[in-house]
Amino acid sequence: MTTRFCPYCKSNSDLMPRWAKATPLGQDSSGYQIFAVRMACVCANCKNLSTAKIAKTRTNPGTDIEQMRKLTALSSCEWAPTSAPAPEYPHVPAHVARCASEAHMSHGIGAEAASILMTRTTIEATAKSKGIETGSLFSKIEAMSEQNVIRPATLTLAHAIRVLGNDMAHGDVEELPTSEDAADALHLMDMILEEVYQATAIADEILARRAARGDGAATSPQA
Repeated sequence: MTTRFCPYCKSNSDLMPRWAKATPLGQDSSGYQIFAVRMACVCANCKNLSTAKIAKTRTNPGTDIEQMRKLTALSSCEWAPTSAPAPEYPHVPAHVARCASEAHMSHGIGAEAASILMTRTTIEATAKSKGIETGSLFSKIEAMSEQNVIRPATLTLAHAIRVLGNDMAHGDVEELPTSEDAADALHLMDMILEEVYQATAIADEILARRAARGDGAATSPQA
């Protein structure tokens, strides 16, 4: 069985092959028969159907379930529908979290330029959620630092994302970004979201719980 993010039930689930069709493509240089294989797989969780396409393999799985499982586990498959997991952002405003999730999902399907562009969009949406709505992205990032929305060290991270996304934002896409570029941008984006929204919200929740039970240490650093 192959564990994959199911686009229907939004969970990592076993996708169980049920049917395959192998189309002969001729022989390779060693004389082996080459096939293109398409398989139908069922999600063990929600029972919905996904398909896996393997462009070239020496294996004809026929109706052998174990052969199909090996192919989906070991081969580079093109899955449909296309989907990829994304982190949840419980303390981030819904519209900002949606942008961040799309950045992760784009990276998950290899759309690196789109991923980096969405990390850039997420940073701009973060600034706007804090009331910083005018000026360029550069000025919005600077304003977040000046208003103590982000720390000085985080200012550098935000500008790094801005620079990574500038080419995509302005149509300069002759040289596409790499998977590593997108992964770096996502890592920086998540660090910023953690600082701006999540860490503060979690700290507030802890302080509120302690205050509710009358724990003076909740607000007294000398305790």
